Amino acid sequence: MNCSVVIPCHNGDELTRACILSLLGQSAPPAEILIVDNASTDATAELGSIDASVRVIGLPDNLGFAGGVNAGLAAAAGDTVLVLNNDTLAADNLLSELHDVLQSDARIGACAPVSNHVKGDALLHVGDFGRDPDQRRELSDSLRASEPRLQDADTLAGLCLLMRRSTLAEIGSFDTRFGHGNYEDDDFCLRLRLRGYRLVIARRA
Repeated sequence: MNCSVVIPCHNGDELTRACILSLLGQSAPPAEILIVDNASTDATAELGSIDASVRVIGLPDNLGFAGGVNAGLAAAAGDTVLVLNNDTLAADNLLSELHDVLQSDARIGACAPVSNHVKGDALLHVGDFGRDPDQRRELSDSLRASEPRLQDADTLAGLCLLMRRSTLAEIGSFDTRFGHGNYEDDDFCLRLRLRGYRLVIARRA
């Protein structure tokens, strides 16, 4: 799977490290993990030493979520790109399940997983369950037979979005006019829908 993961962050190096390790533990690991360092003052710049697939892109100023994502998208080489919050812990089937759902229909512009801390229909009411790998494995096992496998949505949260590079080239980057964070994901999803794309939640991811 030729997938680039883009993780914008400002400090929170331990959260980012845990996020990276959960990605490296995927059944189908990403081709590259791009950490966009929004002028952090902690050890974020050192995270590239975790694995050869991890690269830190250092920015001199904090450009916020949208600006950080855009810097990562410009550097990404994968056919698909996953935009991910640095405080996310991925279940071991996250990438493979999102990829299968995205490839199931060319009209899908973006897909997102379910989560314990997200807006809308993607919310799983499980509290803090899932903080360790065994709990995440238990959760993913319980979701493997979820029906329907995918669910259409009006908008998706930017905390975890998988998209094709070709779709990004058509739609364009995230709008930085919204500031350091909030509503740029809603705007991006609206632009996808205006182009006729579907937005879907992968219920098993």
